[in-house]
Amino acid sequence: MNLLMAGMVPTVMALRMEIGSGADPLTPAFWFVMSLGLLVGFVIAYPMNWWLVANHLKHGMMTVRPAGMCDTIQDHNLGAAAHQMPHSSREAAMDAKPVPRPPVLVMTLLSFAALAAGLAIAASVGVG
Repeated sequence: MNLLMAGMVPTVMALRMEIGSGADPLTPAFWFVMSLGLLVGFVIAYPMNWWLVANHLKHGMMTVRPAGMCDTIQDHNLGAAAHQMPHSSREAAMDAKPVPRPPVLVMTLLSFAALAAGLAIAASVGVG
């Protein structure tokens, strides 16, 4: 979400300055501006979402889950095989997950830095 907003806010601010009725939600220009802002935000957020899905920190939109799978975090991370595992085996399987590279903390800080940069760009566009 930070990266979506990092792309969306400066885009919307810049387009509102160029398109006169871009700030009025009763006009088509407003919805055009918002659509372009979302498109830019999507492009900027896509690499982070790809990383989250690749490191199993988020499910992809085309994820197919087995029928009858519990919605607990443990079962979600382990899949349907968690139902047949003893409790100690489940904990061992959870501990065996590979650590994502770069670490989650680095990606979190990167997302906040991108958001701060996007807000700074939007503020400079709004002042100019």
